[in-house]
Amino acid sequence: MDIEVELSFFEVVDKLERRFGYRDLPETARVTFSSARQGDDESVDDWADRVMTLASEAYMDLPEAYMLQESILRFCMGAIVKEAGELVINQRPASIEQAIDQLKWVIHTRFVYQPILVQKVECVGLVKVVGVNVDSESMLVERVVAVERKEDMLDELMDVCIGMLDQLLARPTRSPSPSPVRQQCFNCKEIGHLS
Repeated sequence: MDIEVELSFFEVVDKLERRFGYRDLPETARVTFSSARQGDDESVDDWADRVMTLASEAYMDLPEAYMLQESILRFCMGAIVKEAGELVINQRPASIEQAIDQLKWVIHTRFVYQPILVQKVECVGLVKVVGVNVDSESMLVERVVAVERKEDMLDELMDVCIGMLDQLLARPTRSPSPSPVRQQCFNCKEIGHLS
């Protein structure tokens, strides 16, 4: 008797996995785990859940303490904000929950306590800056000239050092002269003295 049952794709896959125990090779799971990175639109909590799932597949035969340690490391080093992840991993969190809290805190407070780095911007034309205290143009010119003088002095000293090194390398080496200890006496034919 044939019974027709409609199943969704996910239900079929789930039944097949339960029936045949489909799993990735441990090596494949470890490579997937070690190359995992937080997605651009992935929250910190979702990223932590994904790391824990990947770790449980990659390290299923190893002790749980090792899996936890690797999970924390991957969670921190795979975070979108690299600096925050490095700061958290250097604090050595004991649990994944602690790592999540620390990462959220560092990301939240990053712009309050750390200076914001400004990227270099090149301008083609003249730019008018309003409301910024800038040294007078003559002081800036003097500083640039002083830096250029120091650079010239360093170039001259470097040329002198290179010249001295060339002289040392160009010196002819003397061939070793035979030592009198190894020579034979002309009169008595004994070694160790000369007459």
